[in-house]
Amino acid sequence: MPLFRPSRYRLAPALPDLTEIQYRKFTAFLSKAIAPSLDAINPIQARRKNMRVVLYPNLYLFCQPKMTERQAFLNKETYAMSLFVVGQLFRGNQPVERPQWLDFGQLPVMTRRGHFIINGRIRVLVHQIVRRPGLYFKEKIEGVGWKETRVLWGDFICQRGSWVRIQRDKKKRLWFCLKNTRKINLEHMIAAMSVVERQLAQGGGGVWTPDDLRALKQVGERLGFVKRARDKTEAGTKTDLAAHNAYKFIYTRFKNPRTYTLGGSARYQINRKLQITENSLQLTANDLQGVMAYLLDLDQHQRVFDDIDNLGNRRLRSSSELFQIRLETGLAMLAKSAKRKLNRWKDVKTSRLLVDSKPFRQAFRDCFVGNPLAQFLDQVNPLSTITHKRRIYATGPGGVSKANASLVMRSIHPTYYGRLCPIETPEGKMAGLVNSLTVFGRVSEDGFLQTPYYRMFKGQIQTRAGLHYVTTAQEEGNALTIAPLDLGRDRGQVVSGALAVPARIATDLQEDFVNIPREQVEYIGVGPPQLMSIATSLIPFLEHDDANRALMGANMQRQTVPVLRPTRPIVSTGLEALVVGESGHALLADKAGIVSYSTSDRIEIESGPALASTTRFTSELAKVVDAMRPDYLPLARRFPGFSPVSLFDEATATVGSTRTTKELAGERTQQWLNSMSQTWLRRATIETKSKRRHYELETYEYSNQKTALTQRPAVSEGQWVQRGDLLADCAASIRGQLAIGQNLFVAYVPWEGYNFEDAVVISERLVFDDLYTTLHIEKFDTKARDMATSLDGTELITRDLLPKLSPWDKVVLDEEGIIRVGRWVEPGDTLVRKMSRLKPQPLSPYARLTYAILDEKPPGSTDMSFRVPRGVRGRVVNTQVIERMKVSPQVRLAYKEQGITDIPETLPSKVRVFIAEKRRIQVGDKVAGRHGNKGIISCILPRQDMPYLPDGQGVDMVLNPLGVPSRMNVGQIFECLLGLAGSYLQQEFRITPFDEIFGAEASRSIVFLKLYQARLKTHKKWLFQPNFPGKVRVFDGRSGECFDQFVTVGCAYMLKLVHLVEEKIHARTTGPYAMVTEQPVGGRARGGGQRLGEMEVWALEAYGAAYTLQEMLTIKSDDFEGRTRVTETILDPIWKVDEVAIPELDMLSKLPPNDPVIPLIRERANQRSTDYAYKVNVQRSLGTSDTFRVLVRELQSLCLDVGVYALSTPLPKKRKDPTTARDAVDYQKGPKRRYRFVKSNESELVISKEAIELCDPVLAPEDYLAYTRRYKSQFGIDF
Repeated sequence: MPLFRPSRYRLAPALPDLTEIQYRKFTAFLSKAIAPSLDAINPIQARRKNMRVVLYPNLYLFCQPKMTERQAFLNKETYAMSLFVVGQLFRGNQPVERPQWLDFGQLPVMTRRGHFIINGRIRVLVHQIVRRPGLYFKEKIEGVGWKETRVLWGDFICQRGSWVRIQRDKKKRLWFCLKNTRKINLEHMIAAMSVVERQLAQGGGGVWTPDDLRALKQVGERLGFVKRARDKTEAGTKTDLAAHNAYKFIYTRFKNPRTYTLGGSARYQINRKLQITENSLQLTANDLQGVMAYLLDLDQHQRVFDDIDNLGNRRLRSSSELFQIRLETGLAMLAKSAKRKLNRWKDVKTSRLLVDSKPFRQAFRDCFVGNPLAQFLDQVNPLSTITHKRRIYATGPGGVSKANASLVMRSIHPTYYGRLCPIETPEGKMAGLVNSLTVFGRVSEDGFLQTPYYRMFKGQIQTRAGLHYVTTAQEEGNALTIAPLDLGRDRGQVVSGALAVPARIATDLQEDFVNIPREQVEYIGVGPPQLMSIATSLIPFLEHDDANRALMGANMQRQTVPVLRPTRPIVSTGLEALVVGESGHALLADKAGIVSYSTSDRIEIESGPALASTTRFTSELAKVVDAMRPDYLPLARRFPGFSPVSLFDEATATVGSTRTTKELAGERTQQWLNSMSQTWLRRATIETKSKRRHYELETYEYSNQKTALTQRPAVSEGQWVQRGDLLADCAASIRGQLAIGQNLFVAYVPWEGYNFEDAVVISERLVFDDLYTTLHIEKFDTKARDMATSLDGTELITRDLLPKLSPWDKVVLDEEGIIRVGRWVEPGDTLVRKMSRLKPQPLSPYARLTYAILDEKPPGSTDMSFRVPRGVRGRVVNTQVIERMKVSPQVRLAYKEQGITDIPETLPSKVRVFIAEKRRIQVGDKVAGRHGNKGIISCILPRQDMPYLPDGQGVDMVLNPLGVPSRMNVGQIFECLLGLAGSYLQQEFRITPFDEIFGAEASRSIVFLKLYQARLKTHKKWLFQPNFPGKVRVFDGRSGECFDQFVTVGCAYMLKLVHLVEEKIHARTTGPYAMVTEQPVGGRARGGGQRLGEMEVWALEAYGAAYTLQEMLTIKSDDFEGRTRVTETILDPIWKVDEVAIPELDMLSKLPPNDPVIPLIRERANQRSTDYAYKVNVQRSLGTSDTFRVLVRELQSLCLDVGVYALSTPLPKKRKDPTTARDAVDYQKGPKRRYRFVKSNESELVISKEAIELCDPVLAPEDYLAYTRRYKSQFGIDF
């Protein structure tokens, strides 16, 4: 079988690098953003002293990271490089020192795969879509009818500085508006800004005319500058001071490049919109005059308003811009710290002492801590990794809020065509605010989204002319005529059919398709995946699914956890290999050669002299660095888009070197780029003698989602490989193709209610054959804690000082007391051996007697070992010693007392253990297809009980047939039928989305054709029956009888999602509760409990709430006190009786404590309380269980009349029943208290919600049962 090559895909020439959107912008940041940011703070000058630090922005360097990516990942460090800048200290104009290399701190480095490693965790900075800097006009209609008025405004959105709004109010007055500032008359502002511009044009030394002072005075008085200066000026100079302050205000807010900048793209857009010619990047009076004229045209309906949701008015803020913002913030904080030291210190001899790298590091730390755009990389499978790096968020700093985002903002705009996927988006509050880039979409240098097209000339598609990437602004500016990509064409690439074809004219007002002659069409789409994201394009027969189900299908594929024995899908789209190759999960060859060694952890490739790289390092410095750093792969390929900058090593580089800075910087930059650009090739190293390359394979590494990252060799020794060929598969690939599920035989038939709605019935074959068994890695950390009772003040992680060490522990633990890698552990087994040497404590006499009898000494230490927690069993795959501590003299003495001579210098103080668990599929796990057909496993049947086909083939999964028409995802039927034909034909199919371009009903035609071919090949007529195509006779495995109706049976590709029932079931009711929903907070990590959602309430309503309620309150609750209380309340009711005036009780308070009459009086009082127990004020206590209260309120929120009531029965026969309240008072001979007895005649008993009476089922069981049978239907409560 041929090896994997992504270029074999039909549209491979049009496919960009899927991770290019990340690292290409980062390389541009390293090349272009450092020097301007350094120049912004240069020089660092003290105000009080005539001293300054002068920086040389063009002379900076990046030192290579101290460790590799793998070392940073394992050691929980940050993969970063140091930034050094040449600086010099001056006193006046005289230099104090020679130029020095100043350490500005560490800068996180992006790997070739487009992510960062921060504190050992893989992080990614997602992109953000924001408003494009420029000028935009909007309107607001107020009032109705003759009171209707229009408010018009235009917003200047700048790259740096405050937004400016030019508003036209109801009275048609024009205002210049700023945030937290009084609005100014626009004409006055134009006049004042013209004065400032003339003064700046004359170098600031021009003479102010009376008109100039009057214009500035009007602005100053409006801003309140005269009132502020009243106490500081003399009479007659207030006007001049107000004008001076107004001049200063305008210059600081709009004319200073450090505080206000429109940006180049904004200036281009403003000039084009207002039809002016301005070169300044600041706001000008000419701009304001153009806005005034534009608003007048809008008022007369001569122009159109801007659509902010148009992608032409929005741009992408990449990770490089976020880094640049943090860089400028860090440099500003560093300069501020240096200025403070210059002002405070008396004698400064060197600039190195002034530069503190802590503010610089803190600025980049804030970029990843608390930033919603800095997220943990989704590593569930290769598709989730690729999709996460291509996501685009509208929320975040400077973006919109998910709580205030409108429905229009979340909807699909026509300009998304070919740029943003209209299908893939999260469900819930973030719907429409998080989008994914399409397969062919890319980002321009200015941050605008582009999509490729083929040119058309007189109806012929010019494929050989290459792709033409255009933005939305280019489409609308040139009014391009674009034809859809699903037009039929012949072999000569001529659009077939009628002369008139549908096309879209890209203008501001026209976005619909119109029929025009095909000779007038200028462009046409590249291919069907152009409309969709990479996850959506993996769904076969996508055009037959509802958009909501297609959205779910794309999300379900990203949430699929790789299984132990995956299979490739029979029906796919052809992009599966591209996902695996671009994600970096698989291992690819970087050079041609012969495989000389292949094992589970390493692959070696022997390359001959003829195949070696012809481009090698020519400088002696690069050869020395290459020999000193063999862990980097020195290749000649440059980092794409990276221009050389200064790159030095402080230990070897000096400013006074004879070689020019440009030569030295170019060589070392080239060496650094060559080493960094190939880190995605898995730490390949080279041996200079044999030219043999080594590739290390991942073996059960820990991912952010607790899944196992592992690689399997895909080549054998003696095999020839080319550059880009597959060397090792990942956990979710087979021969370079994405494999994340299983091809199963499914039947769409009801099964005794077990597959109702989203429930699924599976065969036990999936369990015992490990078809859906997954690997999950649990991480456990333990450290030596400080203890006050310890002789050493802390715990010790060691194996030698512990007495009574079992022989088994000696085998499974290493010399430091840590479990050995590869050992199988179960709950209670020792992972890390810890002990605490106890301080001598005085013993009690009984303790001393016990030790004397046993002839033993009191223990001098206690075992504090860290053991495997409950519910965890697996195999240890890795152990790490994170921190170590020095051995104290007391501990050394303890070693000598034990007879140990080889005493270690340090002991572990913090240890991390990784345990790999195998989790089989079980009831409650979630499975799904690629069409949004998800469900929960409700029942696992024996193999012999599952339905089977006429040839004896058993069905693996039973789905609900009503789930197809109700969810409108018919694509799963086409997939399973074509998969059925492929399983019997032993073929795989690559289905292009929107296959209707090949003819009408092409999907049905190809499915029926393959079923008919399978029938002819296998001689099984039941595979295709003309009267019932796609349906067969299915037999019940329990009885062997045939079902009454024909059943749809096929072979579908089913996935196991990461939502496992083992991690979902945690019935905690003692955790914190949400204030809004009054339910436990979500998530086990937050201590949340089991929540009752909508579907749980439906289940309680449909199948009886009593038993489910009792189970949730008793068996499945972690609130032990509440559980016991509710259980006792349900089984043994507790009666709360209000106080009754009993004379005997009053007598007890007057008698002495030792009076012999007290027992008789108490007996009489108890008898009286029993007689008076049946009254209206008696209430039943159901306890205060939080779960019960939440359940009742959840049911009440659904408008159900649900309450906690109790039932009553007639009283048993009594000696004498008082008929009135007065008789009752005379009977009890106590204080007057009104109460009412229950009448003894049951037929006359009136039950109402206002007065519900209780009965005792113990004292009157017969009456209780009769009463409940009669009246329980009235209240809906079954005790």
